[in-house]
Amino acid sequence: MLSLQTSLAQKERKKVVHVSEDESGAVMVQTAPGKVVTHRGGTIILPCRFHYDVSAHDPDEIRLKWTKMVEPMSLEDVFVAMGKERRAFGNYRGRTTLQEDGPNDASLIIWNVTLQDYGRYECEVTNELEDDAGMVKLDLEGWWR
Repeated sequence: MLSLQTSLAQKERKKVVHVSEDESGAVMVQTAPGKVVTHRGGTIILPCRFHYDVSAHDPDEIRLKWTKMVEPMSLEDVFVAMGKERRAFGNYRGRTTLQEDGPNDASLIIWNVTLQDYGRYECEVTNELEDDAGMVKLDLEGWWR
């Protein structure tokens, strides 16, 4: 029974991200609907995929930025990537990286999740002219919340 519960829990945590395209060539971001769940000390992937007109923009011009909502109108920088450059901020240094499962994957991996990591995150993708963003909610399970 335990393995069945574990299997069901793992299936519930997998999020499918759909990417749609339009004719404008604008940057479009898709994140997981609902929330992703992990436990303190665990590893989690915050899903984010994007689309843009490859013929109009060099991939090195695309900037990926993850921020965390800390107050209703205040964001804290978490991770930024542009071209080959990568930078994590604050207590996310040494605990975050991009998954990069393909050229349009901006999903963020967080290791050793802490209670302070709980909350809403924004994945923003920007090129020279356009930007789009999506939200991901990270929830923690367990008695310590």
